[in-house]
Amino acid sequence: MRIQIRESAISRRLSTLQAELAQKLEETHVSAWSADPLLRSRFVAELATGLSRLEDTSVAVLPGSAITDLYSFCTQLESALGTARIRRSVEGPRGVVEALGYQPIQPNGRALRRRYLIWDDAHVLLSADHGLFGRLVEAMLGVSAQLEFASDDLLLLQRVVLVGGAALDVYAEDGRGALKRWSAARSGSPSWKRLTGQERPAVMRVDIGGG
Repeated sequence: MRIQIRESAISRRLSTLQAELAQKLEETHVSAWSADPLLRSRFVAELATGLSRLEDTSVAVLPGSAITDLYSFCTQLESALGTARIRRSVEGPRGVVEALGYQPIQPNGRALRRRYLIWDDAHVLLSADHGLFGRLVEAMLGVSAQLEFASDDLLLLQRVVLVGGAALDVYAEDGRGALKRWSAARSGSPSWKRLTGQERPAVMRVDIGGG
């Protein structure tokens, strides 16, 4: 009986979160955390299912447990986005930044209106390579801002949802991290602040629950 009561409470909380996030994601990215891996997995699955029901929307889930370096990140991003091979580089031709800006046409001939990038177990790469994690997160947030505020193409609202353990929430609170500010330089390219006109990324922290 206790398990059923707890399960009911979890279901209600997740349902409430899904409804809130569907609205919040129109304006902000999300960094969500929980110490409970099963709860995180369930949160990701239900969020992805709910968002995929929106019209002209694509949901790409990156399985973070398989991402430990740049090579594995690119491999998972290729699979999630359905793009051609990504060069194992954050910047430059055919690199991560270029791939993140890819705007496919749907089989019905219509352009996507929304794309959600959900990075599950994001804390795995954060723990393995703090610097690379920051560069990749900044690329994801920067390209999203560029598509929304500085692109001449049809508007594609791209949002990033990071999901992970407690280490992710500590990072999200760090004023020096990629969730709080743009870096000063980008390998010879203009900074995201200069390119997008945005002072900083818009990211909301969310406590999924579970201890």
